[in-house]
Amino acid sequence: MLSTVVARTVASACVAVLACCPLVAAVASAQTGRITGKVTEASGGQPIPQVTVVARSPQGTAVAGATSGADGAFAIEKVPAGVYNVEAARIGYGKSARPRIAVIVGQATEVMIVMSPVALEGAAVVVTGTRREERVTDAPASIGVIDGQVIEQKQEPTVFGALRTLKGVDFFETGLVQQQVSARGFVSPFTSNMLLLIDNRLSSLPGVGAPIPGLVLATKNDIRQVEVVLGPSSALYGANAGAGVVNIITKDPREYPGQSVEVTAGNRDILRIGVRSSGILSDMFGYKVSAESYTGKDFERFNFFPVRNPSTGVTVYTANDSSVVNHNIDIKTFGGSLYFYPMSGARVVYSGGFVRSNFINLSNIGRLQGDDWDLYYHQLRTNLDNFFGFGSLFLQGYYTANSAGKTFNIDNAAQQQIPAIFGGPGKSRDDAITAATFVDKSSRLDLEAQHTVGFLQQHFFTTGVQFRRSKPVSNGTYLSDSPGNPAIQIDETGAYGQYENQMVPNLRLTLTGRYDHNSDFGNFFSPKAALSYGIGDQNVRVTYNRAFNSPPIQVEYAQSFIRRQSGLDIWLRGAHKGFEFVNLAPGGAVPAPIAAIKPAEITSVEAGYRGTWFDRLFVDVSAYQSTYKNFITSPLVINDAAHGIFVKDDAGAARREVTLTYFNYGQLDIKGVDVGAQLALNNMFSVSGAMSYQHPDSAFKNPRIGVAKPSFNAPQHKYHGALDARDWWMMGTYAGVAYTHVSNFNFISAQAYSTGPVAAYDVVDLNAGIPLSFIPSANARLGIAVKNLLDKKHVEVPGSPILGRLIMGTFSIDYR
Repeated sequence: MLSTVVARTVASACVAVLACCPLVAAVASAQTGRITGKVTEASGGQPIPQVTVVARSPQGTAVAGATSGADGAFAIEKVPAGVYNVEAARIGYGKSARPRIAVIVGQATEVMIVMSPVALEGAAVVVTGTRREERVTDAPASIGVIDGQVIEQKQEPTVFGALRTLKGVDFFETGLVQQQVSARGFVSPFTSNMLLLIDNRLSSLPGVGAPIPGLVLATKNDIRQVEVVLGPSSALYGANAGAGVVNIITKDPREYPGQSVEVTAGNRDILRIGVRSSGILSDMFGYKVSAESYTGKDFERFNFFPVRNPSTGVTVYTANDSSVVNHNIDIKTFGGSLYFYPMSGARVVYSGGFVRSNFINLSNIGRLQGDDWDLYYHQLRTNLDNFFGFGSLFLQGYYTANSAGKTFNIDNAAQQQIPAIFGGPGKSRDDAITAATFVDKSSRLDLEAQHTVGFLQQHFFTTGVQFRRSKPVSNGTYLSDSPGNPAIQIDETGAYGQYENQMVPNLRLTLTGRYDHNSDFGNFFSPKAALSYGIGDQNVRVTYNRAFNSPPIQVEYAQSFIRRQSGLDIWLRGAHKGFEFVNLAPGGAVPAPIAAIKPAEITSVEAGYRGTWFDRLFVDVSAYQSTYKNFITSPLVINDAAHGIFVKDDAGAARREVTLTYFNYGQLDIKGVDVGAQLALNNMFSVSGAMSYQHPDSAFKNPRIGVAKPSFNAPQHKYHGALDARDWWMMGTYAGVAYTHVSNFNFISAQAYSTGPVAAYDVVDLNAGIPLSFIPSANARLGIAVKNLLDKKHVEVPGSPILGRLIMGTFSIDYR
């Protein structure tokens, strides 16, 4: 009932506001002026090209934008009459702003902007930590920021690759486009302990329940900024933000108008082509469209599956997946948005996107061969800076769906070809692939409303409500929704409130609370309290968070054949109902039932310091202790077939199989420290470094007797170092070298071949680029990136390919 009421409330609010927009537009003035000017260096007065100059309303909304040319000149067209703050930003320079610039109808207002070289990370403006704009230095949370231009320069196969060097981030690769990020341990092939958002839209798959890098709907040349919040964040974002949030923010056509083309080519047959076009169609309408094609040949990996005589244990046959695996990658992504600006400070956006992927993905049920796996979405959102004179309002609704196409389980298809003489199905290759089909036709609907208001520049209130309905559909191929079983539907409703108090000079108190109801798990409350003290560019903070991670859909409802071993099938089964046992041995004891899975709770206390010294050194330090309660394990065996113990099926009969499932396992404390620093040596060269240390206690409290201890699945030590140079030869030149060290650790998965030690490894990456100034009226660049420069062969997750060197060159051109 509550979820229905909230859903109707959010939907009604969206409809009401959107219905008013055309009426407001009808009376809004369409008369405009323009802002012109030039951007120069503070010392020497040299012009600065490629500077993004944006006119913002007093509430902070971008109204229009332009990019400076080779002579530093810019012109912002079609700016509605009014008063604006004009901001200028470019990598390698401190952000500059000219406040209260008046625009008069039919006239050009000239603005001269001066910028100083060297911009440190602390000067970046973020929104993810508190859901409103603030500097990184001031945010009451541990936040890392990657600029969109850096993502383009690094030329990583996916956006996640650029996050490798962020402090506190657990980054791992299992293939060319299989890059994933997590934080603070407990990594799995389908990592879902960090939320992935794109323009406030949840981007995890509606059925699998986790993001898959090959199915992320964001083209790289449309990304403005990526913000990563470390630590529990459920108080603002709800379930599955137990380790933090990754927020991808795309470009607004008013800030980034124009056309761009990027072409990247490299070894392993890599070819990436990305195009983007955006602009202002009239005083009230803007648009953007982007498309990307990525093809290549993945690092190769072949798995072998021995068939043993159940009596002697001797291997009598070995199957392999060489006949079914395809290492060719082909990903096509398209996205488009239509922007409506009915009046100053108001924006209504429709966005839609589609991606079709062919790739290999390592999962808890084996390797999946993605074959025409499609994902698409429709999103309608609106921002009102001045909601009838009472704060700002944000509304959104979006629909996400996918179809796995002809995707199949590689491991299953290989074993389906085991000859009948050795106890296998003996299927042909094509029949084996059909039998191993992985169906996913899931969908999800999300609605959200959020309101923010401030009083006296001292008190700020943010409130919001959310509704989510997930409908996973697998036709019984990996979930328990096979014919004859009930369909799966999960409703989630949340309401949150945040109060920020700045009455005492330099002291800021933030109190946040969120109430969530899950139709499968009931009610949860997530509180957060933060106290920070800041003077100038120095800030210290103490925070308390409690968050929860709902079990992913596959943890609840899994029904997946894993492999056949010693005469018995091995199945992975979801734990949403729990399990009862039967002992077929005469007079044998029957184990106690296993209760249904529950959400994991994460409580964290964190202290941090963030500050800039002498305008050249930025330091960010965080120390935390997190407690995991009802931790959810990787899949583990729960029966003992050798002694006649099996789980019961729905009819009460014994399932003569080896049954794997997920557990809630005790309580574990984790202590950690994350340190990051950036030092500007001069106006051109800077060095940066990061260190992360995370240490789980040696023993769980209240462990589950008879069940193996879960694995932390993450390294205790990570080190990063980088040297970067900008404008060292000519304006727009860049070069950088980065070093990463990851200590050895142990990894446990449902698959035997994906379980074992991971050896320590070191990786050196290089990227460099120069502007092509001989191409007139455009910003053209030529870049090169080398991943794993020294070609250090290594594996980052057991069961994944051995990774080697990648060399890529990129030509890009922007017309703005």
